[in-house]
Amino acid sequence: MTSPASDPTIVQVGLSSVANRPSSPELGLGLPSELIVLILACLDLQTLLKCKQSCRFLKSLIEENLSLQYKIELSVAGMEDGRNCTLSVAERLSRLKRLQQSWLELRWSEEQTLVKSSRRVWEIAGGVWGCTTGPRGLFFAQLPSVLRGISSREWSIQDVGFTIRDFTIDPSQDLLVILELSNSAGHPRSLYFLSLSSGRPHPLSIAPGIIHVQGGPRALPHPRTFNIQICAEFVAMMIFYEAGVAELMVYDWRQLKTSMALGVFSHFPQHLVSFAFLSTSLLLVSSFSEDYAYPQLKVYNLGSAHEREASVDDPCLCTFGFPMTHYEAVFMDVSIRVDPSPSPSPGPSSGVPFCTSIAHRLIVIAITIARQTDIVALTIVAPVQTFLDRTHLLETYFPWDKWGPSGTCLLFLPTSDIWVRCVYGSRLAVVTSSPTAVFWVFDFNQLAVRRMASTSDHGQIVASWDKYGEAEGDEGFRIVLEPSIIRRCEKIFLEDIPTSLPYTVTSSRIDKHGEDRSYIFAAMVNPDSVILAEEGYDETRNNRILVF
Repeated sequence: MTSPASDPTIVQVGLSSVANRPSSPELGLGLPSELIVLILACLDLQTLLKCKQSCRFLKSLIEENLSLQYKIELSVAGMEDGRNCTLSVAERLSRLKRLQQSWLELRWSEEQTLVKSSRRVWEIAGGVWGCTTGPRGLFFAQLPSVLRGISSREWSIQDVGFTIRDFTIDPSQDLLVILELSNSAGHPRSLYFLSLSSGRPHPLSIAPGIIHVQGGPRALPHPRTFNIQICAEFVAMMIFYEAGVAELMVYDWRQLKTSMALGVFSHFPQHLVSFAFLSTSLLLVSSFSEDYAYPQLKVYNLGSAHEREASVDDPCLCTFGFPMTHYEAVFMDVSIRVDPSPSPSPGPSSGVPFCTSIAHRLIVIAITIARQTDIVALTIVAPVQTFLDRTHLLETYFPWDKWGPSGTCLLFLPTSDIWVRCVYGSRLAVVTSSPTAVFWVFDFNQLAVRRMASTSDHGQIVASWDKYGEAEGDEGFRIVLEPSIIRRCEKIFLEDIPTSLPYTVTSSRIDKHGEDRSYIFAAMVNPDSVILAEEGYDETRNNRILVF
């Protein structure tokens, strides 16, 4: 049984002068202070903070109670309490504050390196790194965390029994999903659902733990790339073929059945580009119109399609539009990235003191636009809630001015053109290697931004930062509160495009390893680390892990 001292849900009322207060004279309620603390513990963050501001008695009561302070700090940090953690509330609160300060200053406690071949398939999710060790083998490494008490660990699966084309993982469900590559044409054959820790069939998937991938309505060309994502019982896979052909299929990996299939070909009026899970039942898909001029984001309800196989003709729940481009510009690509998946929190056996709340996730929309003389990379950052709030409304189409100007941030911010995990929770990581390597961590946690902006000892408040890397200096911390504006004179959009989503950004120079000709081509962010992918010229890749 969990002791009261180790469970923050059991509010501690006898650890301070709270226990010495016989009643609440300023409130005129005549209630014991212990009972008031228990009532306060049931409130949401906003109500709790309002109570704190209402009178000196409640302010003192809240500030002197560690459990209430821990609850406030968890909410501000975008975290939720871990399960089965044996640390005291005081220790959890201390570690949480230290972790947040370390991210704020980009002050990592140690550095590790994983050296792997650049030709291998790799993945990172939930603090676990994985890559192929040959056509049939896999290597995994648990990335450490000093403040969350996670030790580094390595293990391998020597032979899965077939040739691996691609794979993905979900450590919270001990799930390893592998796509088999079978025939000479390179077409995918089967998805295998295995235990991440053992490589054996996953116990939650009905036997034999395999789904045979069904092709489209006609012979398909050679597949180029794959995108596989996991969310609770769903596994979604997008296959990109040659000649402008793409397919998106969603499977129930536990029941081994197809939940949705979108097969989109070049002569159809839509073109699939990418996807992300908004929730355990909502899927966000980016696509283009028939002439490839107008991108759009469509939301599909997996719950309504769960009992039948959806198709490209099924109506989506709602659609989100983009700003109109300048007559000299055209959209080239729109890709979506979000992490972590809205799956369950780390299992009870993890013992971590706290973890990222799925309510505090970002949708990162990387946009490529071609002008007459060059190609421009832009990034739209939006909390997942920006989309979720509109899925409950009666409207089915939201033009840009109904969702973009308020609650998103549009920046001249290029993300890597190589698939990487550049976002986790409310943080986004990018890197530049010329002339020196500098990596940047943006944090769009609105509660934390407002708190820091209200104090005078946290960094530098700047009016705006519209161009990536054009702020003064290459290192430091900034708070950006004012709207970002993409001006019409840039000849990207027809009108000025203002967006408003305050954020912080911290940057740091980083020395390169190895020979002078190596370069850092991508930055990835994880719950407890930043991973810098450094490419060499001997087919090796140094994945430098900065551990917080």
